[in-house]
Amino acid sequence: MLSNMDNMNIFTSREKEAVSCLCLSMIAADGRIDNKEIKSWNLIKDELGIYESNIPTYSGTVVLKSLVVIKDMDYDKKVLVCQILNHLMQVDGEIDPSELELFNMVFESCGLKEIASRL
Repeated sequence: MLSNMDNMNIFTSREKEAVSCLCLSMIAADGRIDNKEIKSWNLIKDELGIYESNIPTYSGTVVLKSLVVIKDMDYDKKVLVCQILNHLMQVDGEIDPSELELFNMVFESCGLKEIASRL
């Protein structure tokens, strides 16, 4: 999915935590966890060099902190996060309204609305 760049080192440890949090939130957003979502998540983790130590324990505070981290990323990293979340939202073959709501909320709060509209 992300094979065109050196993805293992693109994100800092703190950014990996934020990306992990938002990816897991997207996977769980519709209340169903599909095998395609799990397979995609495992590939994303491998490509980005995300390890269990990078995956924060879920809480509302962690999600809010993740949004702040994403907002502070440079443009190219934000685009990559947008692509990853868009992929996870669609990988099971249907886009649930709760997934779309999360997608829009994340990108509007992080100043990415113009990126999201181009996907």
